[in-house]
Amino acid sequence: MRSPPPVAVRTGGGPVWRGVQAALPALGLAVLKLWTLRLADVPMAVAAPAALLLGSAIGTWLWRRKAWRTTALAWDGAAWTVDGTPVTPTITLDLGGWLLLRLRTGPVVAAGALGLRPPSWLAVSAHEAGPSWHGLRVALVAQVGPPEGASLPSSLPSSLPDDEGAHSGPRRSG
Repeated sequence: MRSPPPVAVRTGGGPVWRGVQAALPALGLAVLKLWTLRLADVPMAVAAPAALLLGSAIGTWLWRRKAWRTTALAWDGAAWTVDGTPVTPTITLDLGGWLLLRLRTGPVVAAGALGLRPPSWLAVSAHEAGPSWHGLRVALVAQVGPPEGASLPSSLPSSLPDDEGAHSGPRRSG
């Protein structure tokens, strides 16, 4: 089986991904603030607006602080790279026009033990990928074939085993 053709895209995940990255920590802090205010018996009419204000301020700060960085994802016909670093991508979430990929790099030796680096995440939208979108999706889901040096069976069995007696229960003739 042939491998899919090479494809490369530059992506930053788009404004939705950037919004999610700013909103989730802001929402978490707002809920924590609401919880602590309610534990201190602050009335809900005061606690809710205070938590909302905190969450909005944190979300806005995170939105502005986070640099709009693009990443180059490429398939050269044999291996995947992100900004020149070899990776193994896995589709974690597929929403049709938007993908969330989990990227694994090679093993790392830390403190004398062999382990894996923690995964990184990359969001790719059809809008950002443009005409490369279809090729990217094909390359991500394609099976490249057996690894180097692996052999496939040269032939299949010529006959199937007899299944006589494989049925349980009485047989009806008729």
